[in-house]
Amino acid sequence: MCVPDCKTLAPVYEELAKDFEFAKDKVVIAKVDADSEKALGKRFGVQGFPTLKWFDGKSDKPTDYTGGRDLESLTEFISKKTGIKPKKAKPAPAATEILTDKTFKEKVGGDKNVLVSFTAPWCGRKCSTYDDDPGGKLTALQQIARTLSQCMSSLQRTSLTRMMSW
Repeated sequence: MCVPDCKTLAPVYEELAKDFEFAKDKVVIAKVDADSEKALGKRFGVQGFPTLKWFDGKSDKPTDYTGGRDLESLTEFISKKTGIKPKKAKPAPAATEILTDKTFKEKVGGDKNVLVSFTAPWCGRKCSTYDDDPGGKLTALQQIARTLSQCMSSLQRTSLTRMMSW
């Protein structure tokens, strides 16, 4: 089953980026499409979406963010880590920076603090549960495989489809 965090986190993360945009020289709110940038996701042990990691600007080894996924929790976390208080931004275009393998090196590892969300473009879509079988014709394994298939990349989905046909 899919965790609804991606869909829920996206607007919160955008607002967080806007609230800290004034301090871009000290803290950056960024995200990586870990479906496209697989090597980058693998490098940092990303196994699910969204995965939040804190880069403190001093070390190239991040710490996992394990707090709440709401604006208040994320804001409090960043403020405690940096001493920077957010400024409520006026509605504007997205302030989140999209990172690639090339731009990641430029933004992370310097003297800036960076909160990175590793996501995938398909992350957050509504996935059915394993018991979603309107005709009652699928075996339990096929139901689970069908649900997983909705939450995977196309390459993973192809392998799963082959398995389902056994």
